Amino acid sequence: MKPVMPSLGSSEALRVGARVGPYRLLDQIGAGGMGRVFAAERADGEYEQRVALKLINKGEEDEELLPRFYQERQALARLAHPNIARLLDGGVTEDGQPYLVMEYIEGLPLDVYCEQHRCDTYARVRLFREALAGVQHAHQHFLVHRDLKPGNILVTSEGAPKLLDFGIAKWLQASPQAPKLTATGMQPMTLDYASPEQVKDEAVTTASDVYALGVLLYELLTGHSPYRKTTSGSYNLQKAICEEEPQAPSEAITRIESAPGPEEQSAKTLTPEIVSATRESSPQKLRRRLAGDLDRIVLKALRKEPQLRYGSVEQFSEDLRRYLEGQPVSAREGKLSYRAGKFMRRNAGKLSTAAVFVALILGFAINASVQANRIAKERDRALAASAFLSSTIKLLDPIEAPNDTLTARAQVEIGVERIKTTVAHQPDLQALLLWQYGDLNRKLGKFESADSLLRESLALRQRIYGNNHIEVAKVLLGLGRLSNHTGKYASAESLLIAAKSIYRDKLGEKSEDFVTASNVLAQTYTETKQFEKAANVLAQTRELMLQLRPQGSYELGELLLNLSHLNLEQARYDSAESNARRAYEMLLKFSSERNPELSSALNNWGEALLHQGKHAEAEPLLRKAYHIAAAAVTDDHPVTALIKSTLGACLTGLRRFAEAEPFLTSACQYLRANHGDENFFTQQALKNIIAHYEARGLRQEAEEYRRLLLPERAASN
Repeated sequence: MKPVMPSLGSSEALRVGARVGPYRLLDQIGAGGMGRVFAAERADGEYEQRVALKLINKGEEDEELLPRFYQERQALARLAHPNIARLLDGGVTEDGQPYLVMEYIEGLPLDVYCEQHRCDTYARVRLFREALAGVQHAHQHFLVHRDLKPGNILVTSEGAPKLLDFGIAKWLQASPQAPKLTATGMQPMTLDYASPEQVKDEAVTTASDVYALGVLLYELLTGHSPYRKTTSGSYNLQKAICEEEPQAPSEAITRIESAPGPEEQSAKTLTPEIVSATRESSPQKLRRRLAGDLDRIVLKALRKEPQLRYGSVEQFSEDLRRYLEGQPVSAREGKLSYRAGKFMRRNAGKLSTAAVFVALILGFAINASVQANRIAKERDRALAASAFLSSTIKLLDPIEAPNDTLTARAQVEIGVERIKTTVAHQPDLQALLLWQYGDLNRKLGKFESADSLLRESLALRQRIYGNNHIEVAKVLLGLGRLSNHTGKYASAESLLIAAKSIYRDKLGEKSEDFVTASNVLAQTYTETKQFEKAANVLAQTRELMLQLRPQGSYELGELLLNLSHLNLEQARYDSAESNARRAYEMLLKFSSERNPELSSALNNWGEALLHQGKHAEAEPLLRKAYHIAAAAVTDDHPVTALIKSTLGACLTGLRRFAEAEPFLTSACQYLRANHGDENFFTQQALKNIIAHYEARGLRQEAEEYRRLLLPERAASN
């Protein structure tokens, strides 16, 4: 429903010490065109809480002010991310003045924080990537921030960046909650960080935020603006934004010029020595650090043409991740000599001088081959085919696009045939696409097809890359996950240990791939009753995850889900309930509300409640889990079947036997027919239907199913 717009009125503005709803204003901490921001505290005695309270300016005549205020409120209400300040409350004062109550962030603007902590180049890039995660979350909710600048990204004392101020954010998608702002003229912006299309009053998309982030990163790395501000005045700056090609960051640090301090503090003279003092030990070292990949990454984000920038904040962040890990970045051409150089720098300690010399000679010889043009054309055609097929896979992925998976199942078969014909002459691309389709089949519950495709991909990759390569590890991880689903735990353990070993060797233990493989291996240990091993691996993995992303992540949600399952197997039901609930909350924070992983978290949460005799509390959770799973991966899926079985167990506990039996029997029939009696999901369903018949006193029916239990499952039943 569209909010009622109160009159702004013209009474005296509220001041420090005044009451606003249940809050008391303490200090004014910010002001802008829309309103003022105060530090405030809860004053109604309910509990202690310090907040940031934003009041709209009174007496303004701008007709867009109130709609923009409500737009900001709606924007914040839609966002839930550890790198975005949260909306806590809101309302209207007695005299009709609207206000927002937000999470109070004690922190420094991003540039000030980096200067005061003398962050080196790598630390600045890592911190910047965390800020990108918040922007990416906003984009996923169809919001363009339009005012990204250091003052709107505060860094807490723990080193966590928080994105603020969605006052001029723009919806990319029509929405009844999005006010229609009809005034014409120049768009609202902070000119120093505005994109060319904002300056020209053209259409604004997520590419505009990418540009602003490029300006921000340029300043973080060099201390300079990408524009030479030799003449004052907004006209000259607008002209520079639209026409002036920025100097490469590695060259910009050599400039000597006057520039404003952080957040418009007093002007200062920038010299190479001053800039490098808070970044690296010398101008020479800073220049070497910036030259090459970082130059290209920043300049790509600052392209004047929106279509030539990074296609998304996620792609921008990915290139920065690859830079940090010494891998080739997409912003540079994929020349063999460049990629060979990257390889040698990553493996300098493992290559002898002679080996480096031979690699260089081979690299230059191949790069100078008369066949280069032909190879490039074939590569481009193959990459185009790969991009087309990969995008198709993503659209069919039940986690990426959980909608019409029945269609997805039908199209998978067509997709596999297309792989084998379209890229048959490119075995590396064929291996990539077979791996992606194999993993898609796994997610769709087509385990037999998944196994065939993944093993075909593994054979190709081992032939191309050898046994000790990251591309091989990816397939080993997929096969390990699949073996867990199909109950082949000895195989899963072997595959996952091999994948972990490659990731440790190539990327180190503080890499997301190593952490993911460890998390999946812990699941294997849980299923094989190696509880101590599982707990140790999960504890170590959780510590690594929090080092990588202190504010949480989707992967941490998966780990908490695994931990809740371990707790269930250990009969630690209080812990299982707590961890399943936390898993659900973490997964929801970093994914869609229709993500099938959420249904698994709800299922574990509900099962933990069942074991505590809280059947009435469990029922709504399990029904929600069933609806999510059925919508995301259809009713014809092992996860959906397992949830139906757990819901049947809940209804059994409530003595609603007639409702329970159809859920239990259909789950067992589907799982036995499609996945066999030894499958993990089948064994769980068997236990539930046995308990159902025993509760009804039907011992013969219970015994018919009991004989299908594996010995270890029968012992725990």
